[in-house]
Amino acid sequence: MRRRAARFLVYREALSVALLVLFCGRLIASTEGRAVCLILDHLPVHDTRAFRRWTNDHRDEFTIHYLPTIRS
Repeated sequence: MRRRAARFLVYREALSVALLVLFCGRLIASTEGRAVCLILDHLPVHDTRAFRRWTNDHRDEFTIHYLPTIRS
């Protein structure tokens, strides 16, 4: 049976690209080569050029899934 886990990062300041990249890097390192599924909402930081560049450089290490947008 495969063991699955959820990982979180608790932070006090606003989410920045640097903090998001730090979390993603720690997440990948902690999984020891196992598949990583990153689930994101649509925060503006998720769509920055710096984060897209980082995800492109590490695209073989995880899969990104975005939550559906809720419109009122």
